[in-house]
Amino acid sequence: MGSARRGEVAGAPDLAIASHASRTDVLVNLKRSRHRRAGRGSFFGSPENHIIMPRRTVPEPFALKVGTRIRELRKERGLSLGKLADACYLSKGHLSSVEHGLAAITIQTIERLAYGFGVPPLYLLTFAADDERAKTAELLRGMSNADVRRIRRRIQEETGVRVKRS
Repeated sequence: MGSARRGEVAGAPDLAIASHASRTDVLVNLKRSRHRRAGRGSFFGSPENHIIMPRRTVPEPFALKVGTRIRELRKERGLSLGKLADACYLSKGHLSSVEHGLAAITIQTIERLAYGFGVPPLYLLTFAADDERAKTAELLRGMSNADVRRIRRRIQEETGVRVKRS
């Protein structure tokens, strides 16, 4: 990586490369470091909070369901695995494992994926085939914010139910 000394990343001498660190980990840490130096604060938590999750050899049913949902959203947007991985600051291999239900999915991974897709995390964990609320959420996902507000107001008028503000 350029003229950096062994154990350093060019442009980020404060980021040491452990012998087991992957190139993706180094790049994510470099992006975090540049993000902080630009005065933008925390970037998906601190590097010491980075947890390496084990990969399964047999898909876990719910993880596979979430992975299938992520793949559907990725393909719907015309994104390659690499493009989405870059947008989410995940490695391509980890994202592939997530899509196949082989990776343990953390809240951080869900947060990063939602960030990469530009949607609330809710949309990654709703499955239209499961129930009517999920079908409704799927319909709303494709609408503009103005249309969603209009529909929400109409539902409130017809049912008298109000959403509690937190």
